Amino acid sequence: MRKQFRVRDMVLSMAVMGLVVAVWFFAVPRSSNNGGPPAVTYQDAVSSARRAAPYPLMAPAATPAGWKATSVSYSAKGTDAGDGGDGGDGGDTAFAPTWHLGFYLSGSREYAAVEQGGGNAAKFAKSRTQGGRAGGSVDVSGVSWTKWTGGKHGYRGLVRAVPHGTTAVVGTASWSDLEKLATALKE
Repeated sequence: MRKQFRVRDMVLSMAVMGLVVAVWFFAVPRSSNNGGPPAVTYQDAVSSARRAAPYPLMAPAATPAGWKATSVSYSAKGTDAGDGGDGGDGGDTAFAPTWHLGFYLSGSREYAAVEQGGGNAAKFAKSRTQGGRAGGSVDVSGVSWTKWTGGKHGYRGLVRAVPHGTTAVVGTASWSDLEKLATALKE
């Protein structure tokens, strides 16, 4: 009789533990970002940066469907990130001031960003495309952009000069997605 009592107690204990685990499983909130990075709001940063930037600061008026902003920064002094991949010794401070707005594309799980800065346009483009090279041009909504390819980690970009600076739309996203972002940019 004593053995049956022990087995019954063990079964009851396991049932109680299973109930506790089930309650915990359904009660704890889960992330809904499907493994992507967390989203950030960028509209306030755009407004502030536009007042300070010496060039026409670019950002999309609306985020394309399936895209979420994941990073935003403006630095009047640039960001000291080493040589920026351009092989020079000036770092990103040579491109000051700098603007960055990055997006995660949930459908393709790729990345695209708007990068702007001052200084030498070719060095800026090379640094933002992770060591890419200029190669041809493309017309996007009536504006000519230079294509940069061959960057590390599959980086590519569309680059154009703007008054007092350079605008680059870069990332691992497809050319059509980079063109979609370039089309969405507004001053």
